[in-house]
This record gives sequence, structure tokens and C-alpha cells, in this order.
Amino acid sequence: MQQFRHLLVPFAIVASATAQTESADSLNTKAVAAAEAGRWEEALALYDQCIEVHGENALAKFGPSFGVTWYRKGMCEMRLQRWEAAARSFEICYRDFPNKAKTKGNRFNKTALVRWGEATRAAGRPQEALPLFKKFLSERDRQTDEFDPANYYIQVALCHLQLGELVLGTENLETAVRNKGGFATPDTGIVAALQSLVATAIAKNDGATLRGFFERNREALAIPPAEMAAYMDVFVKLATDALGAGMEGAAVAIFHLIPTSEAMAKDLRTKLETASDKTALQARLDAVEQARRDGVSHDVLLLETNATYQEKQGNLAASKAAFSELVERYPKAPRRTDHLFHLVRISAALGDTQEVEKQAGKFLLGHPDSPQAPAVKRMLLVTLYEQKQFEPCIKIAAEMLPALAEGSAEHDLCLRVLAGSYEQTGRFEEARPLLERHVTLYPASPYAQTTQYLRASNLVELKQWEEAAKQLDEFIAKHPDAAANPYLPVALLDRAECHASLEQDGAALEKLARLEKEFPGSEALANAQSLKSELLLRQGKDEEAEKSLAEALQQAEKQEQKETAANLLLHLVTLIGSKDSSRWKDALPYCERFWKSYSDLPKMKARMAVAQAEIYLQAGRGKEALERLKECFGDEAPSEALIRLYARLCAKEHGTERLKQDFAALPGIKPEDKATRAVLKIALIGELEAKLPDPGARQDAEAQLKSLYQELKSEFEAKDLPASVLLRTGDFLRLQTSAPRQALPYYSEALARNDQALRFPALLGRATILAEGSKEERAGAIKDLQEVVAGSKEVSEKEDALYWLIMSRMKDSDFAAAAESAQAYLAPDSGFQRLTPEVRLALARSLQERGMIDEALASYAQVWSDSLEATRVSVSAMRFWMQISWTRNSPANGSERPRSDRQAAYDEAVAFLERTKPLYDKMASIDQEAWLEIEKLVAEFAATTDVKPVPKQVEAGKPK
Repeated sequence: MQQFRHLLVPFAIVASATAQTESADSLNTKAVAAAEAGRWEEALALYDQCIEVHGENALAKFGPSFGVTWYRKGMCEMRLQRWEAAARSFEICYRDFPNKAKTKGNRFNKTALVRWGEATRAAGRPQEALPLFKKFLSERDRQTDEFDPANYYIQVALCHLQLGELVLGTENLETAVRNKGGFATPDTGIVAALQSLVATAIAKNDGATLRGFFERNREALAIPPAEMAAYMDVFVKLATDALGAGMEGAAVAIFHLIPTSEAMAKDLRTKLETASDKTALQARLDAVEQARRDGVSHDVLLLETNATYQEKQGNLAASKAAFSELVERYPKAPRRTDHLFHLVRISAALGDTQEVEKQAGKFLLGHPDSPQAPAVKRMLLVTLYEQKQFEPCIKIAAEMLPALAEGSAEHDLCLRVLAGSYEQTGRFEEARPLLERHVTLYPASPYAQTTQYLRASNLVELKQWEEAAKQLDEFIAKHPDAAANPYLPVALLDRAECHASLEQDGAALEKLARLEKEFPGSEALANAQSLKSELLLRQGKDEEAEKSLAEALQQAEKQEQKETAANLLLHLVTLIGSKDSSRWKDALPYCERFWKSYSDLPKMKARMAVAQAEIYLQAGRGKEALERLKECFGDEAPSEALIRLYARLCAKEHGTERLKQDFAALPGIKPEDKATRAVLKIALIGELEAKLPDPGARQDAEAQLKSLYQELKSEFEAKDLPASVLLRTGDFLRLQTSAPRQALPYYSEALARNDQALRFPALLGRATILAEGSKEERAGAIKDLQEVVAGSKEVSEKEDALYWLIMSRMKDSDFAAAAESAQAYLAPDSGFQRLTPEVRLALARSLQERGMIDEALASYAQVWSDSLEATRVSVSAMRFWMQISWTRNSPANGSERPRSDRQAAYDEAVAFLERTKPLYDKMASIDQEAWLEIEKLVAEFAATTDVKPVPKQVEAGKPK
């Protein structure tokens, strides 16, 4: 070892050795060579031999220089960790071989004090070592005695630390560290001292001092990345020891001294390029990269420690960031399950719903059987529910519930969340059994009161008033204390609504009065006063109702219930505007109040724009009303009512051409929003249809209408159209084109929507098309028509359906069933009369087909006599009647039958022709042909001997 070269000090030989004895100088020379080669036992044996042979009276024989042998012997013993022996050797060097005046034969005489102290400390006697270090400082010659300040301060620090004197130990170590460059303090010495520092701090439970030391000296303690790779395990142990002692802050500070794995690897690669011996460096690099790939590098430990520390400090965002980095960068980390779990937990605490859902999904997908899985599911559900993310709650809870043990906390929570989520999303039928089940299973649950209220409230939403009233009464009686029942005000409001719906207005007003008296600050009060106004309106107390709404508005604004206040303004505008159009001046301030404070509520904004339109028109502000409507198009998909109103006002103000241009340029209507675009076309169609009665505009309007319907058909699939557009398009194709079967997809789509408002019109439209088809299609049509007749509440729908049912049965030759349906139509209490001539004609034909000749003749006669001008039926009725009469050929029979059948057929046909001749040109071609056939038959009858011709006969041929 090169460090031993300076120990080769020649002896001043004052006595001659015998020829048989090796000289002290030779023995020392061999010993130094062995020490330099690292052969410490051999070197020590040579020093012991030298001392044994030459040590007696050595001071006299060799002078102070023999002390060097003792010093070198002590250094070997230090290397071999024989601390007591080393301490004795250094003691002899100092005590027995002092330098004489003005000589330096023992150049290590004073330095031996430091080594003596170092060995004594290492032997476990730091209290004896400290005076030796101090003695050295007081006795050393600053000019000649060597002084290693780095080792000195580290040794003193170690003494204090071993004595538990943390502050003094830290101060001396800090001196060595901060002067690392000037002192040339070795990293090995610093690392050894740091180990003692951490151990002492842990024993003293003083994490603050430890953390402070590392944070203050972070820069001074920095070791180049490639070299740190050699000490990394030591630093990791220091950090984990501190972490194990609950000193997370100190652990984080220690971890921050270790460069990242990436930095180490990069530095090691750089050094490998120029290194002559690459073995050690390559081994370090391989170890660093393998640890990083396996997720067991110190980077992982640092992030874990930092995450824990930041959470304890209350910095959840920083903790989440650390766990997030662990999850994203180290998917193979052995504790990945914990990382994901904590990331879900911290994200839930921060209310980061999106992150909770994302990371919980990863956890449950990758670790479904983990003991932490139930907790993850609970956190996910609670977070989503609190954030009102009800659809994801439904999906997760519905999947979880069947697998959970009934009676468990997880089942309790899951059932409550699923029921509540259904209720909150308006799926009240699905919520009902779950709420019932929760109330039954978990009467002592922390959620029991909530689900008991929701069970009753859910019935209110389902309009099951009597059962809801019963459960609300039970709930209010069971939880009468408002301090312990936050649902009491809304329960009273729900109970009042039940009373109102059961026409118990007095009781409803009593409940509302109680709510108003006992809960003047309740958020339910505004809605209560709104209900009160409805009850007062029902009693004809319009002024009181308006006053109640105004009070409710004041209450809602006071409590900053923005949506409630906006809704009340809408009610006030609607109430005032609908009752008396002359009161537009009273309604106008409420409109303007809305636009000033609530125009940022898109849905309410659109409804107000519609409600106020008539008021603005009364105020002479039609253009402003139009602009308000137009503003709403950019917020969200506009309602059909808004579109139609805009169309009406725009067409009125500017004409349909401007309306067409406006619709083409409206903001906020996305190309993919096919439903809205279709409604726009229908609104334009509606305004064009309003022009049809105008002869001057009719032709152009009809052309545009045909074009618009063709655009609807070509641009949109039936599934893309809203309900009203489906029916309008289907009806147009059925009634206004030559290919009515094109309408069938539109009616089918309307029926697939399961919308009761669409069902009967769609069934009727489909049936009228299929009734003209094959026998199988007609059977389907009859079934549809029967459903409309039985279920529709619209008189016109039932009437049309019954008519088509009659005609379909006639076409099927089911004459008895057709007659039965015709009789139902013609019944005095049916309320039907629009198609009476056609139905009577069908009835007469059904009687004829069944051989009921007398009844058929009577029915035909009623048609052509009562509905003469309805030539679409009267001409056919006359033709059938005269043919049957002629064929029956009953003779005259006195007063009972003054004329024979044939004479009557002739006479009535002649009269019929005379009366209908002026109507001929307006008849349909098929009716004209039948009329001419009647004329031909009259001529044939006149040529027989069975009748007596009238003086004036109708001329043969088409009427002039």
C-alpha cells in the first residue's frame, strides 16, 4: 500500500546487531512491503519479531525512531480490527518514544494520539477516546505534525454519536462533510459516520435532527452517480432504517441523496467507455439496470417513502403523484397491489372520481382476488356516488351485488348505492324493490334513515300516492326530531304532494304551513311554496298563488338555490302570461330578472325563451323574442317546442325563405345531431303547410314541401329521427306519394321506441298500408287496427281504425265481422260520424253478400237518399240498389208497395241522375263510370215492358 511508504523511516543505529540477528531496519523494510501488498498478518508478524528481538531498551539503542515500528504495528492491528492491541501499540508509540529536543526521530509520536483515540473508540470506549483527540490538538506541532482534519472530525463525531450525543456528533460530522473538498474527506469515512448518525438518531427518536442534517448537507453529501452505485445498498438501508423508525421525512432526505437509476446507468456507461478495467463498473451497471427492470430499484423505495411522508404531512396531492408514478413507471414492482390500492384511496380522499375509476379498474382487473379488492370496490362506489356519477355506480354495484354476502357491510353499502343510483337517475321502478330490501335487511345500517326516506319518496315519484302517504307518515313518526333527521322537511313536502294528488288540499296546505313554520331556512321551502301556489290556483285563488310563487322566489334566491329560483321565475311568467295577456307588463320584469341572473342555465334559458315569447310580442319586442330564442340554439340540442316557436316567429317577421336561411346557419347544431336537424326541417314544413290555403303561395309551398320530405327520406335513416318527425314523414309518404309502402320503416321505428304517444298513430299508419297488401299483411293490419280501437283515447284515431277495420274485413270477405264493426261505428253513442256514408255503404254491401236482400236494399237506399251529394258513395249505392231491386222484381202490392221493384228502380234512378247531373264534373273517374252505367241501365229499363217511362228521360251519353 502506498500509504505505508511514508512509514519507512531509517533507524539511527547506535548499537551493532550480532551476525545471527536480522536488523530492525531489514525487518521493517519487509513488513512495509507485506503491508503494501495487503498481507497484514505477515506484516504484523514481522513487526512483532522486530519488537521481540530489538525492543528491549529500544529507546536507548535506537532512540525515538523505534516508536515508528510500534506505530506501524498499530496500523496493521487496525487493519485487522484488533482494536485493543492497536490502542496499546499507539499508546507505546506516544508514551515510550517521545522526540528529543529539536529532533523528530518519531515523526508519528503525536499522530499516535489520534490513532490511539481511533482504536479506543473502535474498541467501544468513546469516552476515553475523546481526550486523546483533544490532547493531540493541544500538543501537535502545526509545522511538522501531520493532521488529517477529515478523519479527525469524523472520529470525534463518531465518539459523540456512540455516546448518544447527537447534536455534538452532528456538528463534527457536518464540519467534515462541508469541508469535504478541502479536507479530502473520503466517501468511505463519511458513509461510516452516516451509519452511526442514523443509528444514534433512531435510538434517540430524533427524526428532526436527522432530517435537518441531510437536508442542510444534501449538496455536500452528493456522490457522483457511478460511484454512488457502490454505496447504494448502504444508503438504502439508512433510509429504510429511518423509515422503519417512523422518520419518513429523514428517509426521504436520505433517498434524495441517491441519484436515479437512469442517472447511475448513464454515468456508468460513460465511465465504461474509457475505463481500463471494466469488470467492476459493468457489474454495477448490470445490477442497476436489472433492479430497475424488476421494479426493485431504490427509485421505487424513494417514491413509496415520499408518498407515505407526504400523506402524513397532509399533502395528499403530492402523495397521489408519487403513487401515480409508481403505478405508471413500475408495473413489475413487488408491491404493485399496494401502490394501486393507495392510489385509489388517496384519489378517493381528493375526490378525483376519474382517477378512482381508472385505477380501481386496473386494480380489480389485475388483482380481483386481493384481500384489498372489497375495500377498493367500496371506495369506488362511495366516490362515484358522492360525485353523483350514478350511471357508473349502477354498472359496478349491479355486478358486485350478487357476489356479496347478505348481511355484510359491503352488501349493505352496495345495495344502498344501487338503489339510490336508480332513484337519482329516475329509474324508480328498478329502485323500488332494492329500497324495500335494504329497509328490511338493514334496519340498523348507517344508511337506514336515508333508504327509509328514499323508499317513500320513490313512491311519490311513481305517483303511488296512498302507499307513499302511508310510508311517509311512518317515517315522520319514527324520526320526528329535526336535529337527527335531515330529511324531515322534504318528507313533509312529499307528504303534502301526496295530499294534493289525492285532492286533500286542506291537509296538503297544513303540511306546507308546518314546513314553513318549523323549517324557515330549509331548501325545501321554495318548492313548498311553489306547491302551495298550485293548490291556491286550483282553488281559484290566483292572486294568492302568484304571491306564494313570489315568496318562494325570494326564499330560493336568499338560499342561493339557483335552479329552483330560475324555475320559479318561469312559473311566474307562465302563470301571469297564461291568465291574462294584458298583464304582460307584470310578467316582463320577471323575464328580465331571469336574463340578468340565470341566463347561464341552458335548459332553463330555453324554456324561458319559449314561455316569454308571447309577452315580448305583446310588448312590441318581437325581434328581441326571436333573438332570445336564437341564442338558445348554441347552448345544447334545442327542444322541439323552441324550434317550432322560432319557426313561427321568424316566418311571421321575415317569411319562410329567411327561416330556411336561418335554419341553415344556426349555431350549435352539429352535423351528427340528426334528430335536431330533422326537427328543423319539420318546423319549416309546418310553416310552409300554413301557406297552402293561400292560392297564390300554394304551388310554390307544395313544391318545397315535396322537396323537404324527400330530403328527410334521403338524408336521415328512420332510427335517426325524433318521434314527431317519424310520424310526420311516414304520414306524408303514405298519403302524399304514389308509393305509400315507403312509410313502413318510419312506422316500424316509431313502434320500436316503446313510446305510448307514438304507438297508436304508428299502428294506424302501418295498418292502412298493410290493409291494401296480401292476405297475410291484411291479417296483421286487422290486429293493429283492433289494438287501436281498443286502446286509443283519441276519437279520430279510433274512428279511422274502426273504418279501416271494416274495409279490411270486407276485403277478406269476412262480411259478418265487417257488419259487426260497421254497426259499432254507426251506434248512436259511438261519437263517430265523419265516415258515416262510407260505413253505411260497406254495411249494405256486407248485407248483400250474405243474402240479406231486404236489409241490403234498405241500407243502400239510406246511403243514396241521405248522402246524395257525397257521390263517392251515393253513385255506388244507387247502382247496387237498382240492380238488386230489378233482380228481386217484387210486384206492386197496394199501399204497402205502390210500385213494383222494377218501376221503383227505374223511377228512383231517373230522379237520381237528374239530381246528380250537376255534380258529374266534380266526380272521381271511377264514380263517373258508375254514373254512366246507371244511365245505361235506365235506358235499358225504359225499353222493357216492365216499366212505364217518365216523360223526360236523361239523354244518353256523358252529361253536357
